[in-house]
Amino acid sequence: RAVDGLGGGGDQLVPGQEHVAVVQIVGQLEEDRRLHPPAAVPGHAHGQGLGQPGVVDSPGDAPVPLAAAPWTNPYTDVTEGRWYSEAVRFVTENGLMSGYDNQFAPGAFLTRAQLAQVLYNCAERPATETVGSFDDVRSGAWYSQSVAWAVERGVVSGYGGGDPITREQLAAMLWQYAGRPEFSELALPFQDTDQVSPWAADALRWAVDRGILSGRGGGVLDPTGYATRAEAAQMLKVFWEQQV
Repeated sequence: RAVDGLGGGGDQLVPGQEHVAVVQIVGQLEEDRRLHPPAAVPGHAHGQGLGQPGVVDSPGDAPVPLAAAPWTNPYTDVTEGRWYSEAVRFVTENGLMSGYDNQFAPGAFLTRAQLAQVLYNCAERPATETVGSFDDVRSGAWYSQSVAWAVERGVVSGYGGGDPITREQLAAMLWQYAGRPEFSELALPFQDTDQVSPWAADALRWAVDRGILSGRGGGVLDPTGYATRAEAAQMLKVFWEQQV
């Protein structure tokens, strides 16, 4: 079945007032990125920079396991040995995500536009025909093609511009991208399963079963909490290592 509810009950989503500052920061990064586009990620000849913060143009070949060679960490805000440092390395070296001004911003929120672009790049950016499906996707925006593709593939059924992505939405998009694979019918071992949206239940069971998503400590899954870039990097790393 299609994942309903990614648009929050409609095609256009408006973030709550408590998150306006986050969206404004993301918008400013987008504007700065347009004025000062970054260089392509080394080793990824297709990374041209579409103007979106934190996502490179194209990953080229499919992600591969990390090489044994030492990594020169380009980020001043990613300390070696942190739980997400290897994931940041993976998504950077494989062209899935990138930083800005020598920072990865691990605690910042990932947006749905950025994840749609990541998945679209990994699908080798096929032609699309449904541009303009949502009122809040500007014609010609850097993410318009990726959103159109995501709609055609059934990865999303609703959209919300630059809104931060929730943990259950991220799991659902990965599950849909993977073709809705089967999973064990386990009961989610968390105290807040009553907060899981019905449309995300299967995707969350799959993501937890495959080790793609884990809790935030204290027996809490926090399915409707926003996913940080560090969490997204970890989920993408585990997901793609299972694809190769």
